[in-house]
Amino acid sequence: MLLMTPTYSISLRIYHPCIDPDDISKQLKITPDRSWKAGQQRSTPKGTLLEGVNKETYWIHTFDSNHEMGPNDFLKEIFKALYVNRAFFESVVSDGGRSELYFTVQSGENAGDIVSWKTLEGFVHLKIDFSIEIFK
Repeated sequence: MLLMTPTYSISLRIYHPCIDPDDISKQLKITPDRSWKAGQQRSTPKGTLLEGVNKETYWIHTFDSNHEMGPNDFLKEIFKALYVNRAFFESVVSDGGRSELYFTVQSGENAGDIVSWKTLEGFVHLKIDFSIEIFK
């Protein structure tokens, strides 16, 4: 039961020791919001070069959310879309990487929802971690 509709977003983040971010995009058929490859020169989002190289590959995609839909229902939709790639997510973990759903909430007031164990269980089978951050 949603107490109020907070502004939230859900992103898929993948960290890997060496995979090419383009391979992630091709496998998932999703365009990232930002990505970089392990060993590549570090840079800011605007392209300014920084010292050093990236220690690991990073890939992030923020899902377009329907804020009339509560987080639990939205997570179910995301799970359905990602489930076809379960072997890929397992390979990310077996290769020393990790995948995570990054859930952020922007709310100046009390807000909440229940993410059912059934919804979370699905992501366990995909070996995807769940991360939450709340901003006031």
